[in-house]
Amino acid sequence: MKKPSIPQKEPYVIKVSAGTYAWCACGESKNQPYRDGSHKKTDLSPIIEIIT
Repeated sequence: MKKPSIPQKEPYVIKVSAGTYAWCACGESKNQPYRDGSHKKTDLSPIIEIIT
């Protein structure tokens, strides 16, 4: 299993509205902290979060 890249060592502090979000787990996304499909070349999957 490939280890994820570490794009930032501090938390991403952002305000979001209610909805479903896919967070990047591989660290390869150019749209951090959100996924952009970069995980497809790894064996890692995005983390899905539902904010109510």
